[in-house]
Formats: sequence, structure tokens, C-alpha cells
Amino acid sequence: TMREPVYQLIHRGDISMGDAWNVRQDTNRRTPKELVMRIELPEMTSASQAEIEITSRRIILSSQECRYALDVALPYAIEDENASAKFEKVHHRLVLTMPVQCQPNPMSEQLDSDRKKFEAEARALAEEERLAEASRQQQLIDQQTKNNEAELKRQQQLKQQEAVRERQEREKAEAALKHQQIEEIELRKAQVQQQLDLRKQEREAKESELKLEAERQAEGLLRKVEADKAREQLERQTTQNQIPLSNPYIFSLD
Repeated sequence: TMREPVYQLIHRGDISMGDAWNVRQDTNRRTPKELVMRIELPEMTSASQAEIEITSRRIILSSQECRYALDVALPYAIEDENASAKFEKVHHRLVLTMPVQCQPNPMSEQLDSDRKKFEAEARALAEEERLAEASRQQQLIDQQTKNNEAELKRQQQLKQQEAVRERQEREKAEAALKHQQIEEIELRKAQVQQQLDLRKQEREAKESELKLEAERQAEGLLRKVEADKAREQLERQTTQNQIPLSNPYIFSLD
């Protein structure tokens, strides 16, 4: 079963508060500038769930998905081509804003003329104010541009100074590192040379010790050889000095 949703029709414009909620036809009251219709649709979550048709004298809404149907005759002819619709998701409400068609009144031609004159003067004054405001805004923009350019230039100078400082610090650090590496290399070379000298001294000492040992062994061997020669010579002399006995029985005991 289709249901008719709850709605409100509000008159906006040069009318009294009493006229705002009165939808009866009254030829004596002033015509509003626009009509606003608020349609409560608690079952809907999107405007695409309903179809709406707006004509100059009628509002027709239907939703097969949510089972809504509404057909409302309007108290004033509206400019349907300028009407707008907005769905408020939070409140589940469809708001229609519809400008009312102008209805000329011969009694108000002078008022309209005065109103147009006043509106023209107001527009001229507003244009002057707009131009003055535009000029002031342009001056502010120009000043802001100058300030931005000065700030940009200052930032660039600071960046250049920072880059120079960083380069100097980097070069200083690299020089210090290089000097430290050179000192480490020189120290390493000195340590290696010291080790080589120590090994050379140890080798020379060992060679000297071996040489002395060889000389002692050679001297001992020489003394032994000389001792052997002297002993042999002594033995030969002893042999030569002995008297040979031709007759072992030449001597006898009485």
C-alpha cells in the first residue's frame, strides 16, 4: 500500500508569519518569492529511491521501493525550470525550493519603479564597494607577494649559507679523517718497521750465536786434532827410544 509522507509547505518572501503556513487561495495577500516544501521520508536513504515531477502548479513524488506517493497542488505558479531539490540524509528529508512566478500588479508600478531605482543605486554602490575591495585585496596580494618574494629570497640565502657551512664542515671532516688515516698509516709503517728491525736483530743475534758456536766447535776440533798429533808424536818418540833385546835371556839372576 502506498503511503503519503508528511510534508510542510513554507512561503518565503514579503509576507507575514500568518501567511507563511496558510495555503488557502487569497487574492488579497502578497505573493511570496519562493515556496519551500519539506517532505519527511524516514524509509529513504537516497534521493535515487524516489521519482519526483515538478510542474508550475503541482508536485508529484513516488517511490515504489519505499511505498511513498504524494500529489500536491501548489497555491502559486512556480518557475519549475529553476526549482531545486536536496535530500538531507541525516534527517531523511527531501527539501524542494521553488521560485514563484512574478505576478504584475498595476497598483505597484511606482513601487516597482522606485524599487528598481533603489536596486540600481544599490548595485552601483555595491559595485563601487566591490571595486574598492578588489583594489584593496589586490594591494594586499601585491604586498603579500612582495613579502613572499623577500621571504623566499631570505630562505634561499639561508639555504646557501647552510650549504656553504655544511660543505666547509664536510671538507674539514674529510681533511681530519684523511690526516688521521695518514697518521694511522705512518704509525702502522713504524710498527711494521720496528717489527722488521726486531726480527733482523733477532736473526743477526741468532746468526752471531750460531757463528760463535761454530767457531767454538771448530776450535775444539782443532785442539783435539792437535792433541791427537801430539800424542802420536809422543808415542813415536817413545817407540824410538826403546832398546831392542836380541836375546831375552841375556840377563840372569845368580
